[in-house]
Amino acid sequence: MQGRVRNQNNRQGGRIDRLAYFSNLIDHISDALITTGLQYDILDWNRAAEEMFGWTAAEVTGHSLKEFVDIEYRDGSTEDVLQVVRKEGTWKGEVTQNRRDGTCFLVAVSILLVKDSASFPVGFVFIHRDITDRRRADEALRAASSYDRRLLEASIDPLVTIGPDGKITDVNLATETVTGVPRDRLIGTDFSDYFTEPEKARQGYQQVFAHDVVRDYPLTIRHASGRTTDVLYNATVYKSEVGEVQGVFAAARDITERRVAEEALHAASSYNRRLLEASLDPLVTIGPDGKITDVNLATELATGVARDRLIGTDFSDYFTEPKKAQLGYQQVFARDVVRDYPLTIRHSSGKTTDVLYTASVYKNEKGESQGVFAAARDITERKKAEEEIKKLNAELEQRVVVRTAQLEAANKELEAFAYSVSHDLRAPLRAISGYTSILLEDYGPSFDKEGKRVANVISHEALRMGELIDDLLTFSRLSRTEKHDSKIDMQSMLQSVFDELTTPEGRARIDLQVEQLPAVVGDPGLIRQVWINLLSNALKFTSKKERAVIDVGSRQDGNEIVFYVRDNGAGFDMQYAGKLFGVFQRLHNESEFEGTGVGLAIVQRVILRHGGRVWGEAQVDRGAAFYFTLPRKEESYE
Repeated sequence: MQGRVRNQNNRQGGRIDRLAYFSNLIDHISDALITTGLQYDILDWNRAAEEMFGWTAAEVTGHSLKEFVDIEYRDGSTEDVLQVVRKEGTWKGEVTQNRRDGTCFLVAVSILLVKDSASFPVGFVFIHRDITDRRRADEALRAASSYDRRLLEASIDPLVTIGPDGKITDVNLATETVTGVPRDRLIGTDFSDYFTEPEKARQGYQQVFAHDVVRDYPLTIRHASGRTTDVLYNATVYKSEVGEVQGVFAAARDITERRVAEEALHAASSYNRRLLEASLDPLVTIGPDGKITDVNLATELATGVARDRLIGTDFSDYFTEPKKAQLGYQQVFARDVVRDYPLTIRHSSGKTTDVLYTASVYKNEKGESQGVFAAARDITERKKAEEEIKKLNAELEQRVVVRTAQLEAANKELEAFAYSVSHDLRAPLRAISGYTSILLEDYGPSFDKEGKRVANVISHEALRMGELIDDLLTFSRLSRTEKHDSKIDMQSMLQSVFDELTTPEGRARIDLQVEQLPAVVGDPGLIRQVWINLLSNALKFTSKKERAVIDVGSRQDGNEIVFYVRDNGAGFDMQYAGKLFGVFQRLHNESEFEGTGVGLAIVQRVILRHGGRVWGEAQVDRGAAFYFTLPRKEESYE
């Protein structure tokens, strides 16, 4: 966003270059603002988006949004949500998303459909607000004359401009939504007509003209359907360059659900001062000499010093550690940006406020640094919350320890029970199998066709019961067997297992593709069982293919190695993937593919004992892939 600002103190006219001023201001808003084309190609990605998701603008610009932001919403798929946006122009909701480092967080999302001057859709604006700790964030807004309309539309809150006669001169989409009246019908009508108390609303904007500003003015908006929304209005007058009042700019904060509102902002040269005042956070601009050049009302309140007395004084004078504050703004000039710089503001009364400053330089069109724009976030409540969280985490950790011990004891008892029951089932099963064989041998000739079929079914099911008992015993022994780790040559082990499971004739129809597999540390017997079960599955589910293709390989992923076995077999429906690793869980009929449904459960238990993970991916009739990970240990490569 650089290259769009004129300095407030430049030699050509003493006016801030509004493009850079707005650019820096937008980059200090806490909301992540992303604009894309209709195919989700990223056009803009502000600093809040960089902080929120972990990718820089340079890394994501021009790429698809889907590569970086999880846009699968609770209300449906991405296409379902965007269809609502195309139809209604907007969508709001709360979703859980992932950062680059894999951590999850809760965000409020607003999606706006962007149209050109001919009302044709040209893209989307995605606004993400991190509401994990219920913090208010400023709305990311564009700051150039061509962005005036977009600036209004980018806000999740209702924004409106009112002329001296009380008539509405402009609104954003949020105002249309909250009133149920389209923009073309709102413009030119009386502002007070859309509230449950019209006279109170009229008095409100008249107070703005009289006093220049009104804060937290309570009103209730009446929707066309009769529904009402309680709001707090913050409003200021905006003036021409010669100081003539042109109208009122008003922003409503929805307090029905106690949502923190964005301050009313407007992107025009006459709004610069009002933009600063619209923020509830302390905002300040600092010259290269460390002197304050501008502040907002929040800074006056935090320091207890009036604006006219703050301007021209040293920024570092208002903190408990002046040298640290001085070092902070010097770092901004040296590095262009400093984020979450901890300081403590000292009020004139002696009261202190812990804050985190985020600051960046703003430049003119030639790229020359003109000053620093800094925003402070009050973290007093956050510190209290962190202490409370530490206390709760300690309590939770203690509960987890107790619960884990209980679960371990229960699991051991359950495994012993399964082992005992499986053992005891063998005696009656042998009797069933033996007597069935006697029946077929001694009395088979006298059986009719149906009798022989029933006897054969009994014999087959007895054999199948034996297989189930064998697998159950194997499964129960996994946790009882002591694990002996050593270095494993995975390449040799895989080839040995494949040769063991196939015949020379059978291999003629199998195309086995194996990458060079790295050595690992683990229990050779248990890891061999993993390869046996996964290769057996691949062979089984490709048995009906004229040409079976089995692909085995690995890759490094951080501190673990990911191994995989892919095939071109029957596959499965991913909606049932959650059943894959359950004991006796099968996704295919026994008539199609034989098996007991214990193999993958054994794989999962072995890999978990080795500190790894296991999962599967597939498409019906297009094959399946099973992945497992093992920790990467240096001794594997010695």
